[in-house]
Amino acid sequence: MCYTVRMNITILSVGKTKSQHIAALEDEYVKRISGRFSCTRQYVKNEKELVGALASVRGVIVLMDEHGSLMTSREFASYLERQALGTQHLVFVIGDAAGFSEEVRAFDADVVALSEMTFPHEIARAMLCEQIYRAQTILDGHPYHK
Repeated sequence: MCYTVRMNITILSVGKTKSQHIAALEDEYVKRISGRFSCTRQYVKNEKELVGALASVRGVIVLMDEHGSLMTSREFASYLERQALGTQHLVFVIGDAAGFSEEVRAFDADVVALSEMTFPHEIARAMLCEQIYRAQTILDGHPYHK
């Protein structure tokens, strides 16, 4: 299929995935994301580097935070579809165990939750990759999401 709107998604996070198993799962979902979306990952070492990276973002910033808006997978797919109409670049941000500082929260950003539960950032990254892939399949009418 050919899409007139293609959105680039970056997952920006503090720290890399140390577990080979979780990294392989994350890699698998990123590889599956194509067509409507493209997905890349960017890792920073600490909060200072995160603020610097966010300062150069040209697009919509989405902080992944347990206190953010909760969505079903279908609602998340609709959210991505709406974002694609207004921007070509969406940056999902996953912080470290301390959460986001006021300096990061000061950026004009949407705040979205994967769940009301708290997850290690490594698992949150893999879950976010899967949900982006799932959103793509929902929007494309693929049977992955049942």
